[in-house]
Amino acid sequence: MTETPDDLRSLARSLTRAALDTLEAVMQADDATPAVRVSAANAILERGWGKPTQPAEAAGNDQRALSELSTAELIARVAAILAQPAEGDRGQGTGEAESVDLRQRDRDPGSAGSS
Repeated sequence: MTETPDDLRSLARSLTRAALDTLEAVMQADDATPAVRVSAANAILERGWGKPTQPAEAAGNDQRALSELSTAELIARVAAILAQPAEGDRGQGTGEAESVDLRQRDRDPGSAGSS
């Protein structure tokens, strides 16, 4: 019996949690290359927030597609974005990037930065 597109879609959606868990594991794997970790992080962000419609502020005047950047350039862009204070935190930080558990931040937006 052949599966219909609706059956395939339903099956794929039933595996969403496992797929996200896999992406998270790859993103956090110490033995994964930086390019692989960034790719997994990007996949997670795009699924949660959608693809950006314009370049991030940290990109400056560089209008190249992310796929055209080197691993070092991608890491520099991500670091620059993460170092920016969140909307509600402007002017309150030390300027240093801090580690934030995004899952906790999504559950409780007021918890970002509090440990």
